[in-house]
Amino acid sequence: MPSTKCRRRGLVLVEFAIVAFVLTLLLAAILAFGLLLFGANVAQQAVDVGARELARTPLPFDAEFPELGSTGHSSTDPSSATIPSQLDPSGTTMVPNVFADPDVQSQIFDERYLVVTIGGSGVEDLPANYTRSDVDALLGRMPLLNRLLYSLMIFDSANGVIRYPGALVTNSSTGEQTVLVPLVLDRDDDGRETNLEWRAVVEEVRDGTGVGPHSLVATPTGIEPGFVALRVNYPSQPGTLVAYQFEHSDGSIDGRAELGEDVVNIPVTAEDPAGVDPPSPYSLAVAADSGVGPNAGRFGLGRAFAFGRTVRPFRRVLTMQAVYRREIFE
Repeated sequence: MPSTKCRRRGLVLVEFAIVAFVLTLLLAAILAFGLLLFGANVAQQAVDVGARELARTPLPFDAEFPELGSTGHSSTDPSSATIPSQLDPSGTTMVPNVFADPDVQSQIFDERYLVVTIGGSGVEDLPANYTRSDVDALLGRMPLLNRLLYSLMIFDSANGVIRYPGALVTNSSTGEQTVLVPLVLDRDDDGRETNLEWRAVVEEVRDGTGVGPHSLVATPTGIEPGFVALRVNYPSQPGTLVAYQFEHSDGSIDGRAELGEDVVNIPVTAEDPAGVDPPSPYSLAVAADSGVGPNAGRFGLGRAFAFGRTVRPFRRVLTMQAVYRREIFE
């Protein structure tokens, strides 16, 4: 008759397999949601400081934030110091561009610093064999809002840069690389993205008609003119969780499951869509849908291998906002 010792052989291995699965799941959840909360706190602090400083920066009374994709949106293009007014999109009325103001560029926000090239020669870059002192010097050159967002930036080894999460793009009007944040609007039944909306990392909060409150002559709905209403968009994409959509018992598919409903989880397939490129003057800087990582791919939506297929990581775009009344006018 086999001894008790023989009958217990392999029991520890079975116990380890059960416990390891639970511990791995807990560790993945702790890392994912810990990073999400950290990113939310940093982004909220950054947008609060940025809005407060903009409210105290002497700018023309009719200065506006530009539309994404319009000439002069970039803070690296000071030659386009004026932009079409929100109240007259035809371009007949031109107003000062907040992002093109020298004080805003040097003290508050400059989109060039969203991408730091390793081995580059620009003021926003780091030398090839950079040290801690080089990083400290770079942070000293950064405007305030960029400095606060630096802790959210990632190392992109495929492109040799340190950058903000999102899609790596090139501003054709300046030749500079920067970052835009794609919002996923629609997916097919396999989860592939079919429609994207492009947002700037730092932008103005506007009403439903696209009018913001920064200009004193603006007519926004729900808020008086003469306010800085600032938003920071931060895509959180941890590499430890896979994105799912849900197939309901009636065959319909969406991105959320109601509690208690019989659903089947479907991992989101990673396949970059076509025909949803960013608006001019921006163009995607990554040529191919390649690479692996939580921020890989042409659109920075991430690519991972699981379930015998290439899938998207879990993703949430956090939007942090702050509103301050403008205190100083030029």
